[in-house]
Amino acid sequence: MGLFSLATLYPLWIIDYFPSVDGPAHVALAHIWRNLESPGFDLYREFYTASSLNNPNMLIYVLLYGLISFVPPFIAEKLVVSIFAVGLPWSVWYMTTYRNQLHGVVALLSFPLVYNYITFFGFYNFLFGTIFFCLVLGYWLRYRAVPDRPIFHGFNLSLLLVLAYFTHISSIVFTVMSICLLLAVEIIRNLFRAKYPGSAEVTTSGDLPALTQARNFIAAALPASLLSLLFILRIV
Repeated sequence: MGLFSLATLYPLWIIDYFPSVDGPAHVALAHIWRNLESPGFDLYREFYTASSLNNPNMLIYVLLYGLISFVPPFIAEKLVVSIFAVGLPWSVWYMTTYRNQLHGVVALLSFPLVYNYITFFGFYNFLFGTIFFCLVLGYWLRYRAVPDRPIFHGFNLSLLLVLAYFTHISSIVFTVMSICLLLAVEIIRNLFRAKYPGSAEVTTSGDLPALTQARNFIAAALPASLLSLLFILRIV
């Protein structure tokens, strides 16, 4: 995985500028935000005002806001693309290895997808949303049935869901829908096993029941769901 990651970064860093459609606009907006209240940038204040931070597309701008404080804007964009180029395959690896490390070979199939149509269009928030989709699903699959430290795991899951929300609204929607679907399948399967006891045990010894898993997930998803609702209703 490490060698593949280096190979993926190589074409990005041998060119001066990453050729994206919306990338320069993202960098420009981050630069405006960074200097909105700075002396000498009165022109910015004539045309721009800071909007609410409760926006599903904020993560990229926060990253660029911090990066352009230390590196030139075009380097900041390449660093953001680098994070995605490395993060996507490793997040897929994390999601697929929750039971068996050998399943991580599937992550190799994600390397050719790094530089795709959406990447070159510069839809970076959406791309980071795919990373958080994999991270949230991988974390939930690992700890959904673990009875130890449920509050700790619930807090971590809730934080990941909030970060997923701040990448792209589709990320939080598809993540919640996917987990709800998996929970629904598990609950239906357990009901079937309870009706026909000879088929299998309802749950593995020591694991949390599916209904408890559903309750814990609903609690963890509440902050991100509330932020989504406030955004949709334009309240905050």
